[in-house]
Order: sequence, then C-alpha cells, then structure tokens
Amino acid sequence: MVALAALAAGAARPAPKPGDDDAELVRRLGARDADALAALYDRHAGSVYAVCLRMLGDADAEEVVSDVFWQLWESPERFDPSRGTPGAFLTVLARSRAVDRLRTAGRRSRILDGGQSDVRELLHGEADGDPFAATADVELRRHVAGALADLDARQRRAIELSFYGALSHSEVAAALGAPLGTVKSWIRQGLVRLRESLAERYGAGARA
Repeated sequence: MVALAALAAGAARPAPKPGDDDAELVRRLGARDADALAALYDRHAGSVYAVCLRMLGDADAEEVVSDVFWQLWESPERFDPSRGTPGAFLTVLARSRAVDRLRTAGRRSRILDGGQSDVRELLHGEADGDPFAATADVELRRHVAGALADLDARQRRAIELSFYGALSHSEVAAALGAPLGTVKSWIRQGLVRLRESLAERYGAGARA
C-alpha cells in the first residue's frame, strides 16, 4: 500500500472528480494516470481488503490488496467492461490472488469446503503424490476446460466467477448485472451440461 500511495503522490495530473466513472478511470490507467489509480484505490480498497481478510486473515490480506491494485496498474487492459464493473473485476482479482496465496501456503482445503467441492477439485485440484493419478487428473481437467468452452457464454461466465473467482451466487449476480434466480439457473444448467459432456466420455461416474 505504501508503494501505491507513493505512486499517486508523484502524479502531476488533476485529481479525478468524485463523480468520475470507474470505467473511465480504468481507461485512464492506460495513459499511466496515477491519480486515476488513487481514486480507484480510495473507492474500492476497503471492499477488496474485506474479501482478502475473510479469506486470508490479517497476515496476508494487506499485501494481497497491494498486489491487486498493482496488477490493475500494470495491466488495465485486462478489465473487460462487457463482463462487469471495475469493482466486480477487482473483487474477482482479489479472490483469485487470495486463492493463489492459500494454495501456495498449503491451505487449499479452506476454499474447497461446501457442497460443490468436487467441481472445485476438477477446476483447481492436483493429485497427491501419485503420478498416474496426476496424469489422469490433468487429462480430466483438460476435458472440463473444453466442456466449459462449449457452454452458453452466460452459463460459462457464471460458473467461472463462482468457481474460479470463488464468488457467492449473490456476488456473481452483482458482477453480471443479472437477477439472482437467473444466475442460479445459469450455474445449475451449466453444471448439468458439464456432467453430460463428461459422462459421454467417462461414463455415468464422471466426477463433475
């Protein structure tokens, strides 16, 4: 966070107005507008920190927040306005970075709880110690990725946000600007299609 504050302090441009649109601020990052970054940080750092704190605790949350905003500064083109708001993008990015931190720290089980852990294992999982199982899991995840690509775009995006981004259904609905019931239906229908696609290849016992 210190580095971000120093970056903003060195800017020689007029500060963004309170009403400036978030998407416009992200666009200005492409011109290396540090004041735009400072405005986005002021608006969204609290919610990003809350996500990281809930997933990581005090020790790593602040560092991940800095990583998130630094990544936005370095690669603003990654934000796609057709997929949601900058705030939702930062939330997804924060969850992704936190997941990476948990995995690196060997605490992956904290994000694999809940009734759909088998799907998360297919999307993120790694076989433990068995090279044959590892090869099979890599192949299976490759087929899962292919099956995801064949889904309706709305179903695919909802599943990606839910499982890759670890967002709740309510958060996915907010990110996509869709009713909660509709998002739940997209996820449910998408998972059914994934099961059917994998069952065609692996039989009825496929794990999706």
